[in-house]
Amino acid sequence: MAASIGMRPSLLKVLFLPRTYCLSCLHGEAASSSTATVNEVTNGSNNTGNIPRGQIKIPKRKKRNATAILEALASTVKRDPTAPIYSMIDDPCLMPQTYNNTKFALLSKASGRRTARYMINEFRQAFDHDAAAPHVEAFQPKDLDYKYTDPTLEALVERIEMREVDDATEVYNRMLEQGSTVPEETLLRLLELLCVFDGKNSPTSKYMPEENLISKDIQVRMDKQSNQLSLNLAMEVFESLTDKTADSYNWIVRALLKNNVSKGMILIEEMWKSKIPVYLGTYNEYISYTARRTKSPTWQGLEKCLNKIKESGLAPNLETFHHLLEGCTYLKKDSNFKPEKQVPQILAEMKGLDIEPTLATWSLILSALGADQEETSETIVSDLVDIITYLKENVDKDIVYTDDPKDNFFLKAMSICSRNRAGDVAIKIYELKEAMGNNYITTSLQDDRNFYQNLLQTVCMTETPQDVMKIYDETLYRCFSSNVFLKVLGCLDSFGEYQYVLRIWQDAGIDLAGYLDNRLLMRFLEIFSMPDHPREFRDKFCTIANKLLEDRLGVEQLKVQLFDDTLFSYLIKIFLQNDQLDSAWNACMKFYAKKYEGYIRPQQLITLFKLCVKEKDVEKIKNFCQLPIQSRDSKFLSSMVNVIDENNAVLESILNHSELKMLQDKFCSA
Repeated sequence: MAASIGMRPSLLKVLFLPRTYCLSCLHGEAASSSTATVNEVTNGSNNTGNIPRGQIKIPKRKKRNATAILEALASTVKRDPTAPIYSMIDDPCLMPQTYNNTKFALLSKASGRRTARYMINEFRQAFDHDAAAPHVEAFQPKDLDYKYTDPTLEALVERIEMREVDDATEVYNRMLEQGSTVPEETLLRLLELLCVFDGKNSPTSKYMPEENLISKDIQVRMDKQSNQLSLNLAMEVFESLTDKTADSYNWIVRALLKNNVSKGMILIEEMWKSKIPVYLGTYNEYISYTARRTKSPTWQGLEKCLNKIKESGLAPNLETFHHLLEGCTYLKKDSNFKPEKQVPQILAEMKGLDIEPTLATWSLILSALGADQEETSETIVSDLVDIITYLKENVDKDIVYTDDPKDNFFLKAMSICSRNRAGDVAIKIYELKEAMGNNYITTSLQDDRNFYQNLLQTVCMTETPQDVMKIYDETLYRCFSSNVFLKVLGCLDSFGEYQYVLRIWQDAGIDLAGYLDNRLLMRFLEIFSMPDHPREFRDKFCTIANKLLEDRLGVEQLKVQLFDDTLFSYLIKIFLQNDQLDSAWNACMKFYAKKYEGYIRPQQLITLFKLCVKEKDVEKIKNFCQLPIQSRDSKFLSSMVNVIDENNAVLESILNHSELKMLQDKFCSA
């Protein structure tokens, strides 16, 4: 992959070169500049023998602040990835491991916050002492009840200020029923409220901070009918305005275009004809609507939108470029749209306006370059390397990095690496995320978990077991799941690195009395039962097998369905490969005594019988004839006949005539 990354000039080189470089001749100038630099270095290397006296310059003393040494020491300290999170440092055993447990812990914490807020608001007289300095407004009781309950102008203004869309709508409708007059200024504020929040109450009071992390798992039913009614009301309010100001036009047009209502295009045309100022936020929605709702969107159509902004004398902002990049994702059928040409132009324009890209910008850039397509692409990996390099060189500890909850950059980048099996690039992305540290704000717990799962999946396909286990140790607590264990086990098995398998077994914490994944348990047993393991591993695998047998016999009712015939077949195989005949025989007897469902695998029974004959254990051979073994399998019966014939001399020496006849009748006659 490293060789393929350097196949062509970087599409994003505009970020690393001065603004004076021309996009069309970027590669040529960069090459000549690089050649000159190499020549200078080569020529200079021949003259390092003697330095003329007087040309040595002692650097000036650097001015350091009072905490410079502490900051330097602090930079050498990193968080221990294997340690429990700080909030669980006193009780690490309570730290949630699985995604569901983490989700429940966050919901519990949010419930506690909501309860505390309720108690403060309900019994405010008990919380009148404010000793905080400075004053913390968030800790004080809030007025949740309305001062005005009648449908009056004061009540409407109060609900608008509290951003309660439903209640403001109800008061407005009741005022109309009573024939009350609403001032133009209040109507404009109501219009703004309806358009900004799309007919829904302000989300700030809906979720607690912990609930925002798992908002994707909280089922929210989108009421399209209610949204349409809110838009209809917004149009009524707009039409009722005597003096339709630029603000009113911009609010209603923005809301209509955002909700894909063609009426917005009619109104914006009316604004242009009447020379009513169109705000930049309205133009941003206009760009998205043009790409999203046009039957055959083109790059020329998006350029027309940008020309409209230029004619209005407005300067694009970050949101403008986000809408433009989002629009580029709809241009797959446009033959004139060349991502390798237009995307660098967009970046160059951003750089010229001194607009720094955010993580959301890079996510949209990847989408515009075709990252959302399922097929593999070495080109998109090369672009991703450029982005990572730029971000890593410009990581600023004073900047807070927030990803888009709906379009996570790190998750998208890791998905590209997983799809293209670019393990080295995946590790670079992981290191970049870790370099951001606490300055990176997680916006979705599910996306964060999927990121680390994709990371481990990718390195398991491309890296050595040692590198895999290093990433595993650092990230397991963030993506604890059966799928992760299965991927890591597959990697270790393919390399034969069984010394790590026991660690994975301990981390998985398989408990037959609890909820377990059958796939994971059977994968472990498959590895444990493989032949030619070193002696020290076989002994430990047998210890685990004995513990599993003991646990299974001690549990009457399982919480999940367990295939006992497969479980006992693996246990018997593990015991037999370690020459533990008594343990294997005990497992076989317990299976039939407990009347578990299914049948032990024929191969294990044949091997068990062979070992009994080899040990000349007459009691076990006689009891073997009494087992309720399925006799319909012709291959099993023929194999048993062959074993009896091969060991006929031994059997005749240890069994009497009736016992031998009983054995032959059991298998040979069938």
